[in-house]
Amino acid sequence: MRQNIASGGPWEELAGYSRAVHIGNVVAVAGTTAANPDGTVHGGADAYAQAYRAFEVAEKALRGRRCAPRGCHSHSHVRH
Repeated sequence: MRQNIASGGPWEELAGYSRAVHIGNVVAVAGTTAANPDGTVHGGADAYAQAYRAFEVAEKALRGRRCAPRGCHSHSHVRH
């Protein structure tokens, strides 16, 4: 059974996507950036702050499915 997990970000409804999708024993998190709710970039030009924020958003989505990142096998792909 597929369950979509929303984060409440402004782009989800506009673009028609979910922060994460839970199917069976897999939770996939995608499209995670350092965007703040108001559309600004968290951390400005600080790449570390941007990456940290993106991982915080992904972690929140995982916790929404009661899947703490430390208790789950995960792969992270960072693109620029």
